Amino acid sequence: MKTTRRRSRSSSGPYVGLDVRLSSEHPERTTRSASTPKALLGLAAFALLLVFLGSRMLPSSSGSGQLDPEGPASVLATTSTAAPDEAIATFDGEFVWGIGTAPVHVEDKLDGGWLAFARDGNVAAWRSAPVPEERLRFWTAPETEIDLAVELGISVYRLGVDWGRLVPIHPETHGSGHVQDTAALARYVEIVTLVRQRGLRVMLTLFHHSLPKWALADGGWTSRSLVDYFITFSNDVLGALGADIEYLVTFNEPTIFIMLTHCSGIWPPGPKKSTAQGLQCLTPVVGDYARAIANIEAAHRAVYRSFSNTDLQIGVAHNVGFNVAEHVWDEAA
Repeated sequence: MKTTRRRSRSSSGPYVGLDVRLSSEHPERTTRSASTPKALLGLAAFALLLVFLGSRMLPSSSGSGQLDPEGPASVLATTSTAAPDEAIATFDGEFVWGIGTAPVHVEDKLDGGWLAFARDGNVAAWRSAPVPEERLRFWTAPETEIDLAVELGISVYRLGVDWGRLVPIHPETHGSGHVQDTAALARYVEIVTLVRQRGLRVMLTLFHHSLPKWALADGGWTSRSLVDYFITFSNDVLGALGADIEYLVTFNEPTIFIMLTHCSGIWPPGPKKSTAQGLQCLTPVVGDYARAIANIEAAHRAVYRSFSNTDLQIGVAHNVGFNVAEHVWDEAA
């Protein structure tokens, strides 16, 4: 299969090698624009991350199973000087094509932290949309989106489970971290079954940028107690869905989540952080970034160890971008 180059100023690569996103994967793109100090914070953060994250990046490990029948992606690309109609990439028969969604983007009847954050005026698109609370109806009518995915000709459908939907009450007062809404878990089983009935394989995401409200109040992933709660929740989910999925993503873009939630405060629960607070967040070892990434890593490793002897392919979805400029004077689109 070949793709041709189009006259666009930028392009982004597929998500984890398997995703072509149907909906926006970055809620932060609808938030208010950052101030100049925030831009400086971003530059400082990038410089620090180059030094610090090399030893802290989460591993993307695979289980004992194989990508059946597909294997690792093979991509051959030409240089950026290719003619407009010249193929710049060739994908052999082992490359896996898929699409991906996240609960907070597509599930209706979901009252989570993002909804409260938007209602408080922190998401610009909330003020301009005619019916801002209207999401896709993937919870009540998932067939619509699944059928559209089939029409695309892909082979893998990525979807997630919402932690706050399944565990809405703080585990300290109810359930010790176990799934509380068993009817909602049963609904996820039904949705996964619908995907498989249409001949698609399933990639399941356990955490896709949405914390339960009680976890936000506890400090999010800076709180060590969240690790055990997440492990318990994951075991319950995979006990119900593990036999019907092929791929498991424990965390979606953890570095992005931590930066925008804990270091800049432009994601729930807020508020926005000052430049000094942002830099303090990035302090190695003792800063909120270091604490959060350590907790997420511990949770990922625990889930991996529990299910590495199964046929599941297990990993973390990292944020990876690829941009091609037409010439040296190109600006960001």
